[in-house]
Formats: sequence, structure tokens, C-alpha cells
Amino acid sequence: MPRPHRLRPRDFTADWPSAPATTAIAEAVRLLATNLRTVLGAISVRDAAVRTGVHHSVIARILAGTSWPDAETIARLETELGVPLWPVLARGAYQPRHAVQHSTTERRN
Repeated sequence: MPRPHRLRPRDFTADWPSAPATTAIAEAVRLLATNLRTVLGAISVRDAAVRTGVHHSVIARILAGTSWPDAETIARLETELGVPLWPVLARGAYQPRHAVQHSTTERRN
């Protein structure tokens, strides 16, 4: 049986990664990608992969907003890069600025 379609983080914003996402979880991933891009600076994705032990395609998908990073990946990136990447979003503090229309609903775990 095929896995149900799951929206990607970039599906929750009109302009990845510039525009805020419409859900707190997607916004956290967007901010993580933005933080990661800033930390990498001129470092290539492949060089970051060697340095962190996270496959270059995983890093590229996080930056592109096409995958949901897991806790191990985030921990490896933060540990090896020496900086916190995951944003702190206080409960109830996140307010989406605009809605993005979706053709399917978000799968909740």
C-alpha cells in the first residue's frame, strides 16, 4: 500500500523560505532552513555533509523545504556546526501572516 501524500514544508508558504509559513511546525522548519543557510554561508552543501555526517541530499532537501528533518539530523547539524538551528516557538506565540491554499489536507501524526 502506498504511503499517503504528505505536504512538504515549502507547501505551507507562498515563497520558500522568504515568506512565513501558515503553521507553527512548517514555520519552525522554514526558520531552521534559514538558520542553516546563514550558518553555511559560503560552505557548499557537500562540504557541510562531510563536516556534519549528514548526507548532502538531506541538507539540500532541508534548504529547499522538500523534507521534514528528523531529530537526529537536527542534532547532528547543530552539534557539528556548533550552533543552535531549531527556533524556539512559544506555545501560542506563532501567528501566521497569511494563508496558503492547499489541494490536500496536512497529515497529522
